[in-house]
Amino acid sequence: MNDASSAMAVCLFSPDHTTALATVAATLVAAAALYFARWYYVSEQMGRLHNRLLELNKMAVEHPQVAKDFFDLQHAPVQGYFSGAAKRGRRLYALRGYVLFRLNVYEEAFCATQGPYASGTSRGKAWQHYIKKSFDHPLIQEMFAQTADQFDEDFVRFIERNELPGGDLYRPD
Repeated sequence: MNDASSAMAVCLFSPDHTTALATVAATLVAAAALYFARWYYVSEQMGRLHNRLLELNKMAVEHPQVAKDFFDLQHAPVQGYFSGAAKRGRRLYALRGYVLFRLNVYEEAFCATQGPYASGTSRGKAWQHYIKKSFDHPLIQEMFAQTADQFDEDFVRFIERNELPGGDLYRPD
């Protein structure tokens, strides 16, 4: 080894440079860990959401009369449909539970896809559109009006005022 290269090696690993190199290395490791953690979180959330959608579909298959009642009332004027629940019995309670489950899935979908970056992605926009279209159903609207205080405030603002997290407004394409 010549004198110039040994002097350079000593200079690179002096206490001042070692601290700087360690800081850069730690920053790179932290950035990689953050990226991986975010990826894992999003994929885990989407996995859970897909499981919930499967549960919703399974519920419709296992209880076809409930799903039929729900879809039969899609275009009917049903304001106050759940108000007389005590007088109508099991069938109405099953339908009420089905509607609440759907609302929970919509909220979960919204929260899983509306982070600071996800809201503007095609996936986030697709879910926004899906949720908004689902709220065309009068039973969904009625149940949401009765239970809005049980949902995440970002979700409530989205449904009631078309506000997205971060202050943007939902605009259907």
